[in-house]
Amino acid sequence: MRFSWRKAPALYGLVFLFAFAVEAVMIFLINMSVFSWQEFIATYWALAAKTFFIGIIGGLLHILSYLISLPYPWVLAGNLMGLAGYIVMFILPNLFWLGLILLVISIRLIMHNSPHHTPAIHQAGPMGREGNA
Repeated sequence: MRFSWRKAPALYGLVFLFAFAVEAVMIFLINMSVFSWQEFIATYWALAAKTFFIGIIGGLLHILSYLISLPYPWVLAGNLMGLAGYIVMFILPNLFWLGLILLVISIRLIMHNSPHHTPAIHQAGPMGREGNA
Protein backbone atom coordinates (compact mmCIF):
# COMPACT_ATOMS: atom_id res chain seq x y z
CA MET A 1 0.00 0.00 0.00
CA ARG A 2 1.39 3.38 -1.01
CA PHE A 3 1.42 6.39 1.25
CA SER A 4 -0.73 9.22 -0.09
CA TRP A 5 -0.48 12.81 1.16
CA ARG A 6 -4.01 13.25 -0.17
CA LYS A 7 -5.31 10.62 2.28
CA ALA A 8 -2.98 11.46 5.18
CA PRO A 9 -5.51 13.77 6.90
CA ALA A 10 -8.09 10.97 6.91
CA LEU A 11 -5.63 8.57 8.56
CA TYR A 12 -4.65 11.24 11.08
CA GLY A 13 -8.35 11.88 11.69
CA LEU A 14 -8.96 8.19 12.43
CA VAL A 15 -6.08 8.15 14.91
CA PHE A 16 -7.42 11.37 16.44
CA LEU A 17 -10.94 9.91 16.78
CA PHE A 18 -9.52 6.81 18.49
CA ALA A 19 -7.51 8.99 20.88
CA PHE A 20 -10.60 11.11 21.55
CA ALA A 21 -12.62 7.98 22.36
CA VAL A 22 -9.94 6.86 24.84
CA GLU A 23 -9.86 10.37 26.32
CA ALA A 24 -13.66 10.43 26.69
CA VAL A 25 -13.63 7.06 28.46
CA MET A 26 -10.91 8.28 30.81
CA ILE A 27 -12.88 11.47 31.60
CA PHE A 28 -15.95 9.33 32.26
CA LEU A 29 -13.99 7.01 34.58
CA ILE A 30 -12.49 9.94 36.48
CA ASN A 31 -15.91 11.54 37.01
CA MET A 32 -17.83 8.27 37.36
CA SER A 33 -19.26 8.88 40.81
CA VAL A 34 -21.11 12.06 39.84
CA PHE A 35 -21.18 12.31 36.05
CA SER A 36 -22.48 15.56 34.69
CA TRP A 37 -22.22 17.05 31.25
CA GLN A 38 -20.73 20.26 32.69
CA GLU A 39 -17.91 18.33 34.39
CA PHE A 40 -17.19 16.44 31.17
CA ILE A 41 -16.99 19.69 29.17
CA ALA A 42 -14.80 21.37 31.81
CA THR A 43 -12.36 18.46 31.87
CA TYR A 44 -12.32 18.27 28.08
CA TRP A 45 -11.71 22.03 27.88
CA ALA A 46 -8.71 21.71 30.22
CA LEU A 47 -7.28 18.89 28.08
CA ALA A 48 -7.94 20.74 24.82
CA ALA A 49 -5.93 23.70 26.10
CA LYS A 50 -2.94 21.40 26.64
CA THR A 51 -3.22 19.48 23.37
CA PHE A 52 -3.90 22.25 20.87
CA PHE A 53 -0.87 21.20 18.78
CA ILE A 54 -2.80 18.10 17.70
CA GLY A 55 -5.33 20.35 15.98
CA ILE A 56 -2.55 22.40 14.39
CA ILE A 57 -0.99 19.26 12.88
CA GLY A 58 -4.40 18.11 11.62
CA GLY A 59 -5.13 21.52 10.14
CA LEU A 60 -1.78 21.64 8.34
CA LEU A 61 -2.35 18.15 6.90
CA HIS A 62 -5.76 19.24 5.61
CA ILE A 63 -4.28 22.38 4.02
CA LEU A 64 -1.53 20.33 2.32
CA SER A 65 -4.05 17.78 1.08
CA TYR A 66 -6.31 20.59 -0.12
CA LEU A 67 -3.51 22.03 -2.26
CA ILE A 68 -2.69 18.60 -3.71
CA SER A 69 -6.34 17.73 -4.41
CA LEU A 70 -7.41 20.71 -6.51
CA PRO A 71 -8.82 18.55 -9.38
CA TYR A 72 -11.09 16.59 -6.98
CA PRO A 73 -13.96 18.77 -5.66
CA TRP A 74 -15.32 16.28 -3.10
CA VAL A 75 -11.87 15.79 -1.62
CA LEU A 76 -11.58 19.58 -1.37
CA ALA A 77 -14.91 19.70 0.46
CA GLY A 78 -13.72 16.93 2.81
CA ASN A 79 -10.53 18.84 3.58
CA LEU A 80 -12.47 22.02 4.32
CA MET A 81 -14.80 20.10 6.65
CA GLY A 82 -11.83 18.50 8.41
CA LEU A 83 -10.15 21.87 8.86
CA ALA A 84 -13.39 23.32 10.22
CA GLY A 85 -13.73 20.32 12.54
CA TYR A 86 -10.30 20.85 14.09
CA ILE A 87 -10.94 24.59 14.43
CA VAL A 88 -14.28 23.98 16.16
CA MET A 89 -12.88 21.31 18.48
CA PHE A 90 -9.98 23.39 19.74
CA ILE A 91 -11.36 26.92 19.64
CA LEU A 92 -14.90 26.09 20.81
CA PRO A 93 -14.59 23.01 23.05
CA ASN A 94 -18.26 23.35 24.08
CA LEU A 95 -19.17 22.35 20.51
CA PHE A 96 -16.76 19.41 20.27
CA TRP A 97 -19.59 17.14 19.08
CA LEU A 98 -19.98 19.35 15.98
CA GLY A 99 -16.24 19.05 15.34
CA LEU A 100 -16.45 15.26 15.65
CA ILE A 101 -19.31 15.13 13.13
CA LEU A 102 -17.32 17.29 10.71
CA LEU A 103 -14.25 15.05 11.12
CA VAL A 104 -16.24 11.88 10.42
CA ILE A 105 -17.78 13.44 7.29
CA SER A 106 -14.33 14.64 6.26
CA ILE A 107 -12.80 11.17 6.59
CA ARG A 108 -15.62 9.66 4.54
CA LEU A 109 -15.35 12.25 1.75
CA ILE A 110 -11.57 12.05 1.52
CA MET A 111 -11.34 8.25 1.55
CA HIS A 112 -14.27 7.67 -0.79
CA ASN A 113 -13.45 10.32 -3.41
CA SER A 114 -9.64 10.21 -3.57
CA PRO A 115 -8.21 8.56 -6.66
CA HIS A 116 -7.01 5.02 -6.04
CA HIS A 117 -3.61 3.81 -7.17
CA THR A 118 -3.91 0.60 -9.17
CA PRO A 119 -0.68 -1.30 -9.74
CA ALA A 120 0.27 -2.12 -13.31
CA ILE A 121 -0.46 -5.75 -14.15
CA HIS A 122 2.31 -7.57 -15.97
CA GLN A 123 1.03 -8.73 -19.34
CA ALA A 124 2.15 -12.23 -20.22
CA GLY A 125 2.54 -13.37 -23.81
CA PRO A 126 0.42 -16.03 -25.55
CA MET A 127 2.58 -18.82 -24.13
CA GLY A 128 2.08 -17.68 -20.57
CA ARG A 129 5.23 -16.68 -18.82
CA GLU A 130 7.97 -15.16 -20.92
CA GLY A 131 11.60 -15.47 -20.11
CA ASN A 132 13.44 -18.75 -19.77
CA ALA A 133 12.02 -20.89 -22.54
